[in-house]
Amino acid sequence: MRADSRSGRWPFWATIVALLLCLVPATVMGQGIKDAVDDDPATEEPFDPATEEVTEEPVDPADQASDWEEAGLIDDRSYESPQFGYTVDWSRDWAVDVYYDPPVISDEEIEQDILYLVWIDSDGNEAYVIVSGQAANRGGPDGDVEEWLDPDFIEGTWESNLDVEPLLDDTTRDAGAVLYSVVDSENPGGLVYYTIYQVIELEDGTTLYLTFSAGEDMAEDAYGSWVSDLDINGAPLEAVFDWDDIEAAI
Repeated sequence: MRADSRSGRWPFWATIVALLLCLVPATVMGQGIKDAVDDDPATEEPFDPATEEVTEEPVDPADQASDWEEAGLIDDRSYESPQFGYTVDWSRDWAVDVYYDPPVISDEEIEQDILYLVWIDSDGNEAYVIVSGQAANRGGPDGDVEEWLDPDFIEGTWESNLDVEPLLDDTTRDAGAVLYSVVDSENPGGLVYYTIYQVIELEDGTTLYLTFSAGEDMAEDAYGSWVSDLDINGAPLEAVFDWDDIEAAI
């Protein structure tokens, strides 16, 4: 399904589903599900990706084309990180998530580049991917996965009404990932979302943090598209998990 053929924005669960990982010195911190993170009004940072506005109406690309190009967007199917040089290309099943304002970010002060993408199935349900690039993480994939599994990290990252359970984790030489199930405790019997945090250490020392999130009724199709229709530096995404492993875990 082409991701540019949508009408209107998502139902409740879809409004809270994009995730963002931000690297801080020696540890990783996450923005929980889109619009579902605890904010600290007393904290003032020069740039906080969690404050990026999710709008009810899409941003008009014509109004911000030059800004998006400066932030790395080449065209509607390709991107190059201004600070780190890695490239991301995607099929027509994916699109820049224009309900984020802005959907591409390059912040030199915190040395981070961010790209928001969305996938839509034939019923209009959406899956989300965020690609965040930054300087190499000293902890490596093993350290990231250990952090993501820590109960204190989970409690501090996700909104308190969300029941978040790690289902699967693994690391390779240069990558690591954790699969979570996410359920709204205030809506028993509601939709289950599956979210993956993945880290990839590129050969040039850049660290990529990827977040994938999709509802249970579309997770297999969306995941298949994520691993087959997204290229990093001209090669297919090397996902840590096979779908068979995910299916067994859920």
